[in-house]
Amino acid sequence: MINYTIKKNENIDYLQFNKLLEFQDKLVHGIFLKNHNVGFHLKNDPEIREESVNKVCKEFKIDRSKIIQARQMHTDIVQKVDNCTENIIDGVDGFCTNRKNIATIITFADCMPVMIYDPVNNVYANIHSGWKGVCNKIALKGIEKIKENYDCKTNNLIVCIGPNISKESFLVNDDVVKIYNNIFGVYINKYPIISETEYINKKGKQYKIDNNLLMELMLKDVGVLEKNIFNCDICTVLDSKEFHSRRAEGPMFENNGNIMMLR
Repeated sequence: MINYTIKKNENIDYLQFNKLLEFQDKLVHGIFLKNHNVGFHLKNDPEIREESVNKVCKEFKIDRSKIIQARQMHTDIVQKVDNCTENIIDGVDGFCTNRKNIATIITFADCMPVMIYDPVNNVYANIHSGWKGVCNKIALKGIEKIKENYDCKTNNLIVCIGPNISKESFLVNDDVVKIYNNIFGVYINKYPIISETEYINKKGKQYKIDNNLLMELMLKDVGVLEKNIFNCDICTVLDSKEFHSRRAEGPMFENNGNIMMLR
């Protein structure tokens, strides 16, 4: 069942989750496709990033000075945001706030964008979770952050997982498998999270890891209701015509952007 809508415009295309659209009078959200030369990478062509941000501001009627983007480092840090004194914040991989008209952007290109929204308290967390973020449990730390700071209740939370690398495309070697086994052995022993493949590279045998299943299991275990977890099930590698993918595009990859803002 498709749980999202893709809106295509003259200058920018974006994905929105149907569940979050129920709260569009209070919440702005969108995951931007690569079409129309859209990209948000802070280290690549600055003109592409600036023009992309301008397109976002025009589409959602956002004050350009109220946009904050993370310079992500695959940390487990979710930054509480109360103002816009800085437009780029270094060394964080997520934001949370209950302040209106502050728009946050996280970026990804095979990593997992996780949007968490509490419609009762009108609070959101906008999180980037690569495989290191999955292992650092950044999404769960984001949930703890909004519970501690805004008195959110886990059973009220809506969690939406955007396009990211699927199990089919996420090939790793023993070194990464060992990390997962050490952290997630309980899950791995019960669910088909890791699978062997017939592929071999210069590092040896390759395996597939299902970060989407793992994320959903972790969310349910901390009390997020299954009915409130929505995964678009889009693989950035397999659908790289629509979304930027580091594995598909190579070293000069661009970044997709994901925005959240309260009205």
